[in-house]
This record gives sequence, structure tokens and C-alpha cells, in this order.
Amino acid sequence: MTTKKKTSHTTEPAIAVEPILPAVLGKSVDRVAKCYNYDKYPDEWQAQYDMLLPDGITCKECNHCDRCCSIFGQNETDTSCQFHPSKFRPVV
Repeated sequence: MTTKKKTSHTTEPAIAVEPILPAVLGKSVDRVAKCYNYDKYPDEWQAQYDMLLPDGITCKECNHCDRCCSIFGQNETDTSCQFHPSKFRPVV
């Protein structure tokens, strides 16, 4: 007769982890949502961070804003790009 080891199936809260790559000047690491478990999926943290626009910048200040808002439903007040990698280009 073999005995199986019992395992616990409790759900633990997500733990915030430090960035894998250096943070970009003008982009706060605190803006990445804390709802994911980045310990298990550290590449997801970097992907979410890369999508953020610089602090204080919105889609309205992007060269692609009209196209993204009309075709894809992006909002002018959003602070992250819907494309990966980010297509953000400041209006000149």
C-alpha cells in the first residue's frame, strides 16, 4: 500500500516583486498593477511595465492617439499603451 502526501491547496495573495530590469527614469514601478502573482510569472511584470506611458503622460499626448481611439477604442486619458511593445510617440 502506497501513501500519498497531502498537499495544501490554499490561495496565497499576490506578492509584489522588484523589477527584473532597471526601471526607466520617469516611469514609476508602483504603477504596475499588484493583482498578479509576479513571483510565478516575472516576465509579465516587465511586459506590464513596458506598456506604461511615462509618468504624467496620457494617450492624448501620443502621435497615434486619433487612430487608436477611433479604431481600437483607446481612451485619451489612458496612461498605458494597448500595443506590445508600446507604440507611444510624443506629439511633436
